[in-house]
Amino acid sequence: MSTRVLIVDDDQDLLELLSFNLVEEGYEVTVARNGMEALNAARIALPDLVLLDVKLEGLDGYTVCQMLKALPSTSTIPILLVTGMRAHLDRRKGMLAGASDYITKPFRMKDLIQRVRVMLPTAWAC
Repeated sequence: MSTRVLIVDDDQDLLELLSFNLVEEGYEVTVARNGMEALNAARIALPDLVLLDVKLEGLDGYTVCQMLKALPSTSTIPILLVTGMRAHLDRRKGMLAGASDYITKPFRMKDLIQRVRVMLPTAWAC
């Protein structure tokens, strides 16, 4: 069974770039382009990890994170916030919302892949 990652971002180019790289690493990828799509996709796909942009149309990433953490079926899924917001207060707000980690854009793909590997250690134990 492959490890599932849900990527949530409103930037189509970034969605495609992240999807391509994670598929190349052996992950099964689902994408969502806004907060409501993210909530629905998470409930259906039950991913092993969520990569979540903060600035989204409608529900922002902080709200999506809080909602996922409040649902019994998704509360244990680790969430990596992927955002251009660099301020310490933004990072703190993300952690208080339930995020497991936080990476700022722009980032090196190698760094993001490494964080994904750390957050999904069982995928690399095989």
